[in-house]
Amino acid sequence: QTSKGLDDVNWKDADFAITLCGSADETCVMMDWPVSCKRDHWPIEDPDSLDDFRKARDEIRERIESFLKNSISL
Repeated sequence: QTSKGLDDVNWKDADFAITLCGSADETCVMMDWPVSCKRDHWPIEDPDSLDDFRKARDEIRERIESFLKNSISL
């Protein structure tokens, strides 16, 4: 699995945008997002080892599950 860059997704139609790394947060702040797009930043450490990748994966999974659970009423 690999992360996707902004050129790889249709971000102009996004309802939600969640950035994970510091450089994405800095870049995405300056983008012309739709007014209705809700944005958030989840600072996830860049992994250096397989164990770190697994920890980052698990943290992202937990955050997504919580996000979806809390967003159902939106």
